[in-house]
Amino acid sequence: MRLSDAMWPATRLGLLLESLAKAAGLETTGVSLPTVNNEAIDTACAHLGIEAEASTLYGHEVGERIRREAPMVVRHRDGYLAVVASKGSKAVLLREDQSTMRAPWSAIEDALRKPAEAPFASEIDGLLQSCGIISPKARRTLLRERTRTTAICAIWQLRTAPGASITRQLGESGLLTYAKALFLAHSAEYALLMLAWLVVGRGALDGRVDKGWMLAWILLLATMVPFRLLTTWSQNVLAIGCGGLLRQRLLAGALRLDASEIRGEGAGRLLARTFEAETVEQLALSGGLTSALAVIEAAFALYVLSQGAGGTAHALLFAVFLGAVAWLARRLYVKRKRWTSQRLAMTHDLVERMTGHRTRLAQQPEDDWHNGEDQAMESYYAASRQLESESARLTGLLPRAWLLLGAAALTPAFFGTQSDPAPLAVAIGGLMLGYRAMRSAVTGAASLAGAAIAWNEVRPLFDAAARRERPGALTSASPSDALIDARELFVRYDTRPKPILDGVSLSVRRGDWILLEGASGGGKSTLTSLIAGLREPSAGLLLAGGLDRATMGVAARCVVGAAVSREPRIDGDVRV
Repeated sequence: MRLSDAMWPATRLGLLLESLAKAAGLETTGVSLPTVNNEAIDTACAHLGIEAEASTLYGHEVGERIRREAPMVVRHRDGYLAVVASKGSKAVLLREDQSTMRAPWSAIEDALRKPAEAPFASEIDGLLQSCGIISPKARRTLLRERTRTTAICAIWQLRTAPGASITRQLGESGLLTYAKALFLAHSAEYALLMLAWLVVGRGALDGRVDKGWMLAWILLLATMVPFRLLTTWSQNVLAIGCGGLLRQRLLAGALRLDASEIRGEGAGRLLARTFEAETVEQLALSGGLTSALAVIEAAFALYVLSQGAGGTAHALLFAVFLGAVAWLARRLYVKRKRWTSQRLAMTHDLVERMTGHRTRLAQQPEDDWHNGEDQAMESYYAASRQLESESARLTGLLPRAWLLLGAAALTPAFFGTQSDPAPLAVAIGGLMLGYRAMRSAVTGAASLAGAAIAWNEVRPLFDAAARRERPGALTSASPSDALIDARELFVRYDTRPKPILDGVSLSVRRGDWILLEGASGGGKSTLTSLIAGLREPSAGLLLAGGLDRATMGVAARCVVGAAVSREPRIDGDVRV
């Protein structure tokens, strides 16, 4: 096996990206890429509907990082390596004929390090020879220490775009497997718990508990421990993994929002969205998992209750209480929605007052600064009291009411003539299982109600991540002396009858200093936002390095310029 058998030439980089994405199971758009150069890998992947994260690996990290970045493209001095996956100590490499081969990571690492270590090889060999040391391990260690801060290779990690289907992302990340493990482990744990108490309970009710039954009970309880550990571990992995995917998608959505959408939100509204994004992650994940596990617990409780002294009627009573959980959760949702709306409105108003303090000093009398604040606080206080009252009914009253009414439903069995106490014991066990399931259900329902309200605030960011931005063309810029070349730019706002920019033309070359002068509202900020790539002109032509926005792509275009924030005491001028 030779590493050169899996090497791709630079002329087939486009086919490499298509084949690697397919072999790794990434969802692509199905387009066929032309010849791609080294600088256009990001753009080429955007055409495929996936992302490529470029990184430069240095000597001190290449051994660790290269093993966990698959699928990826690795640049070597002789070509490119397509790494599909990592299987223990070996990498799965994709060949040009679409077949795969396995190569040790150590061999790949040595091949990547060799060009960087070559200039120091004679020096290290001379040092070891003068010391009388003949040790390949010592030579390798010294070479790697000498190239610790040297750039070894460039890699491009391929991954599904954050705006892709969330179900597909869960599958590719392996989180669905952890979800299955969680539900199976929790079900097994609950079944073992019931079986353990069945064993010890039967012996106690029969009036004899021998060593064999006690040993069986202890073994069943001991068997629950690994399932409990698996349940906890799977739940934590799911929470962390799903939280990471959610944050990644929300960040992608925030970056894809149009500049006009961001300006229309206002600073206070954007801050509120940030707060609610964290709320969604905390409440949705914890509440969703708790509710899912509560369904398993409720199913076991219903079965046990139906087998007890109360029979089907006892199980139906528990089902009625589960329906009450849903009804009270709906009422809690309404109350919390009102409370959240008032809280976010107060947050928005506070931030806007803070950011607009200079304007308020100049334009508003001091006696009017705090108008409406007392009324807003009173309304918020009333909404808070209603929310706390509804929350207390759901989380505090309902589980205890089940204990009381469930025990009362067993009164005929207590005073009946039936001599066998086993059905009564089963019913009491079902009563306690129902109480545990009810507590989990009300906790999860309260969390999901809060998460559903917070979701309404962050959903625009979540949906924005699915917007497809037009990638740049797979071409190089034509030679141009002008860094920025604008011709007959025209911009009109919907709120103004006259255009803010009409027939603006300019050319900026590298090293030029440009001063824009004009009255407030004259179009200075609009022009700088056009140059920075934050908005598009209504008409006209704007080139950066000889390429327009559509050819460069949004991501590359925004690198060309940067918007300058307005200084506190600027007098009609913006410097670019």
